[in-house]
Amino acid sequence: MKRIGLIGTGNMGLGIAQNLLKKEGAYNLTVFTRDTQRGKEVSETLEKKGAHITHSLKDLFSQVDTLLLCLTDSVAVEHILIEEGGLLSYKDTTTVKTVIDFSTSHPESTKKVGKMLNEASINLLDTPMTGSKDEAEKGIIRLLSGGDESVFNSQKDIFDAISASAAYCGPQGSAHLVKLANNYMAVLNQTISAQVALVLEKEGIPLDVYRTFISQSGGNSAGFKSILDKIEKNNFDVKFELGLAAKDVRYASEFFPSPIADELRTLFLNASEASFKDKDIAEIYNYLKTR
Repeated sequence: MKRIGLIGTGNMGLGIAQNLLKKEGAYNLTVFTRDTQRGKEVSETLEKKGAHITHSLKDLFSQVDTLLLCLTDSVAVEHILIEEGGLLSYKDTTTVKTVIDFSTSHPESTKKVGKMLNEASINLLDTPMTGSKDEAEKGIIRLLSGGDESVFNSQKDIFDAISASAAYCGPQGSAHLVKLANNYMAVLNQTISAQVALVLEKEGIPLDVYRTFISQSGGNSAGFKSILDKIEKNNFDVKFELGLAAKDVRYASEFFPSPIADELRTLFLNASEASFKDKDIAEIYNYLKTR
């Protein structure tokens, strides 16, 4: 039975855990949670489904072979893996052989961390995901993975249990770079769609008219459809936090430098600082409305 550890039980991580637990007899899953109200709720949910719970990183690192991370950024990933009290602090006692980072992390950080882990005979796969909370719960997210291809192949059973597809990308950091490219394009598209909606509204053009026309033309995209649906319904429930989008754009602007990337980074930084950080990314529409 494969011994798996998980750190990060937010919207996506919780779905990943639940899908692993559905494979009865395949995995021994240990989940790290903090002693908070949210942590207690997650612990209760997952314990009922067969997971083991720990509040100790040291204990987790000595009980699992494969460690999964679903964290917010590279700062959090480095804290867990290479800083004091992290995985490398226990390199003489840990049983961890492979780390799979599902976070949207900085590619250069991934390379640095991967090199340090490799020196301790621990493999790292950067394996960012795309999809929604609902898709994570259904086990149909999509994965892209960077690192040693033989290590990727050895973890395919995990990927199959939690996703609709998992593709090998290349060396460490490559999958995170592709994910940043995707998020940069997606955020840019939603931002332009929000601006278009505001201008056309001001001109008195009905939303259903321009949505129908654009959705059947070259300007159509998933981002356009998504943000128009939220504007029409005035429903901005949080699916992907604007603050996380700001982080992704900041990372992406280092690899895809352009005036557009600079403007987008500044826009999302300002929106985050203007109390939109914890709101849904589609609220960029409401932020632009205030300007």
